[in-house]
Amino acid sequence: MNQNNLNSRSISNFFHLVPDIPESFLTESFEISNQCREKIIYNQRISTLLPLFQSKNFQLNIYNKNKYKKQNVILNNSLFQDPIDALSVVTPQQIQFISNLANYITTNPETMIQALQNILIQSVKKENSKIQRQERYNDFLLLCYSAIPSFFGFFSTNEHLNSAFSFFCTVVSSGTSNLTMQIVKHCLLPFYCNGCTYRFIESVFDKFGTPYCHDPRFHTDSKNKRINISAFLDLKAEEKIILLFRDEYLKSFINAIVESYPLLPQPHQFLIKFMKVRGWTNENVLYFFIHDFVLTQISNIMKSTPFSMHYEHFSTFFVKLVETEIKKETNFQNIFGPLLNLFLNAKSYFEVPSAYNIFDLYYMQILTTTSDVKVILNSIIEASKINNGVINIPE
Repeated sequence: MNQNNLNSRSISNFFHLVPDIPESFLTESFEISNQCREKIIYNQRISTLLPLFQSKNFQLNIYNKNKYKKQNVILNNSLFQDPIDALSVVTPQQIQFISNLANYITTNPETMIQALQNILIQSVKKENSKIQRQERYNDFLLLCYSAIPSFFGFFSTNEHLNSAFSFFCTVVSSGTSNLTMQIVKHCLLPFYCNGCTYRFIESVFDKFGTPYCHDPRFHTDSKNKRINISAFLDLKAEEKIILLFRDEYLKSFINAIVESYPLLPQPHQFLIKFMKVRGWTNENVLYFFIHDFVLTQISNIMKSTPFSMHYEHFSTFFVKLVETEIKKETNFQNIFGPLLNLFLNAKSYFEVPSAYNIFDLYYMQILTTTSDVKVILNSIIEASKINNGVINIPE
């Protein structure tokens, strides 16, 4: 008996050396990869929604009073709470309908563009009250920054990017009128301002932002709140800052973008090139890419650093300088010529990782809310593109 106990104890010492059944490894790997995909899409949703919450035109106090009162609550809570399992609150028939709606939007981008145009026109109609105009503009922003990106998985994987690519090509091709340019700008910003472009933005900040943040000439005296630039005593404080930016930092900023541009994913590079092909002016292309995209992202990074006065100078004076230089004809090619040439000939060295095809999965996950579905349905119905009363989406 003692011998048997001894043998059992000896055998148990070797259990950790015996490999598990391969199927259990596969199951565990599948569960971990699925959790990873869900975490990525949750985080991408937060990064995509942040510009919406930062927008001065998205007035939450007015938005609470309209028929989408619960949307604001859902949007705010989504940043801090995990989404509820869809199957516990939504029926399989409704999930099937949402899947069909997502496919409809993907394959009919012209419909969505017309719906956006209709909402944007309603937001400026003088016949509507101020609150009504604000409500319509809030709907427009919600569509651009939340609802439409949600149907493309918030661009969280290579498969989602490929799915969204043709949609945004159609958006870029929709025209160059002032109305259309507003739609294109707000639709494209979520596509660019997310984790897909972080390598590019971080590289630009490393080459430009780090040296700038450590420049002692921008050290602020707490008494007079001005920078110490003794070489320009005959100029006003603002002129001193702008002159310093123009002479020493504007060119290095453009060079940082040029050197980092290969880190921008190929779909994002192609859309910039496609803007030129579709007749966008150099001013419009540069204003979107540099002002709306790069400067916004660099400002967000700089704002999170301890260099608060460097951020204030950058977000106020440097942004103003770039706006002025883009609109000027003199010295335009000297400053922006290398970047404009790069737009047409660049190659990308960075690819957003695949998360479905590599595992032989023939589906893609999306993360959406009833508010996203409702605002898309209502906008399409209002534009008279599909029949009313297709399905009742629950609150």
